[in-house]
Amino acid sequence: MKRLGMLALALSFSAISVAQKPTSVKQEEIIQGQKELNAKLDEMISLQNEVQSLYGSSMDMNNEVTKLSYAYGQSIGENMKSQGINNIDFFGLNKGLLDAFTNAQNPKMTPEQSQQFLNEYIGQLMAVKAEQAKEAGRKWLATNAQRSEIKVTESGLQYEVLKEGAGSKPVANSEVTVHYHGTLTSGEVFDSSVDRGQPATFGLGQVIKGWTEGLQLMNVGSKYKFYIPSELGYGERSPGGAIGPNEVLVFEVELLKLGK
Repeated sequence: MKRLGMLALALSFSAISVAQKPTSVKQEEIIQGQKELNAKLDEMISLQNEVQSLYGSSMDMNNEVTKLSYAYGQSIGENMKSQGINNIDFFGLNKGLLDAFTNAQNPKMTPEQSQQFLNEYIGQLMAVKAEQAKEAGRKWLATNAQRSEIKVTESGLQYEVLKEGAGSKPVANSEVTVHYHGTLTSGEVFDSSVDRGQPATFGLGQVIKGWTEGLQLMNVGSKYKFYIPSELGYGERSPGGAIGPNEVLVFEVELLKLGK
């Protein structure tokens, strides 16, 4: 019924068009025009059915293909959110997927154009996010430095002594074994040997600058809390996960021993 209604509307436009044409127009042109209209109607109905199938019906999550498709969609959505993309045209997304899977002859963009656009768009988005994080980090550290228990080194590293040990101090090329608990300034945990129940061993030359400097302030047996500015952490680079560009990192670190 929907197709008949759309077809009637299209034919009415076609009739008006024919009436306006000179009588010398060949019948073949009229037939060809009707075929083209029918093809466009078929495409519209097909797209409507795709959209209705995607958004307007319940999914059978026992179906392996449906489950795979949904999992991919959820993964794409989570990845987009992590990049700071909060607004999306779901019809455009669906069309892009359809064009890629069906090897569409006339896609809206070539794969190369799409990749270039994404690189530029995400790059601009990350630059804005990095600048916002840097400014927020400066303000947070300035406020944190006003606490009486906070000490600040010449490099800008902030630290707090939670427990003072009596053992030896490491030097720049030492290997150390530590327990640590890392969070963002929001309190979100991004890494923790404490939670894993397994201490970490590494050389001081293998870690971020804030750790290399901070651990040399500690005696074995000490437990400190470090507040690491982005320039002593990962800077504008994002190592992935919860840590974005220019993030201030907070670590509780207990120096267990030197060496393995």
